[in-house]
Amino acid sequence: MKAIWYDRFGAEPTIREVPTPHIHADAVLIKVGATGICGSDRYGWHGHDPDISLPHVPGHEFAGAIHQVGSAVSRWQKGARVTVPFIQACGRCQYCKDDQQQVCLHQQQAGFTQWGSFAEFVEVRHANENLIALPATMSYSEACLLGCRFGTAYHALLHQADLKAGQWLAIFGCGGLGLAAIMIAKALGAKVLAFDPRQSAQDFARSLGADAFSDLSAYTESQILETTTHGVHVSMDAFGDGQILAKSGRILRNKGKHLQVGLLKPSEETLLKMDRLVGGELEIIGSHGIPAHRYAAMLDFIDHHQLNLSRLIDSEVDLESSIDHFIRPSNQVAGITVIHPG
Repeated sequence: MKAIWYDRFGAEPTIREVPTPHIHADAVLIKVGATGICGSDRYGWHGHDPDISLPHVPGHEFAGAIHQVGSAVSRWQKGARVTVPFIQACGRCQYCKDDQQQVCLHQQQAGFTQWGSFAEFVEVRHANENLIALPATMSYSEACLLGCRFGTAYHALLHQADLKAGQWLAIFGCGGLGLAAIMIAKALGAKVLAFDPRQSAQDFARSLGADAFSDLSAYTESQILETTTHGVHVSMDAFGDGQILAKSGRILRNKGKHLQVGLLKPSEETLLKMDRLVGGELEIIGSHGIPAHRYAAMLDFIDHHQLNLSRLIDSEVDLESSIDHFIRPSNQVAGITVIHPG
């Protein structure tokens, strides 16, 4: 099969013929219809993820059709149109039994613990527990966004932060994750402050309904506190920057919640004054992907609010022209780039 492949961290990937995965008994082989380029794919390519072994094929959010079914898979048949969370949960550990598959102790992740979806085919482990059937009306391009960017934002805002209508949300970073969070927050009836230094990202945020959008330096903290009447209810680091937590702490209202979703470099430190954390009874909440059992509610949410996920997509490319998009620095990318490998 053709795939994007690299054998050194940070070295320019190439497109080459590599062996098609030989699937495990509990797995299926997916013919990839669409796969999104995510900042965490670049994070891994730069050598920041210890789960990656070289040589490697990246890519972790995808949708496609089942091409081959493992002998222990009972719920799925060849040809089914499916997607999957980027966390392929084992279904057996205590967290999985407690319906917290997003923190599974034995999780597999295409594009990190195994070869990923920037290829014609990708293996999905524990298929009975993780595969999701696609609605007939949903394209592969839209469906691939559910596995990471949209699904991660949905789980973070609805289930980790419990964002409500009328509340203020501050989003730091308007790449694919931040833009998905804006779309979801506005559907909930929340008010959104979107911060990103790039004009193109600010324009994208405005098009999705952000109530205010700017480079953070354009606002003083006192202006933000005044605009939001004592501070935002929820803040979200959707970019991954060690300085954001401290900024967040200064604009959160008392009892506010900070969502850490963006990945920081392993060596990067964060600073937050503990007196602010204690005195304001702030919460710092991590959020990691979305479990498969929440997909039905998420798809209902998309349908009920008539959300058009294709609005999050900036460009769609074939495999041969995707490398330039993959290696482009994250701070140069606003909307999502989708690859069609076939």
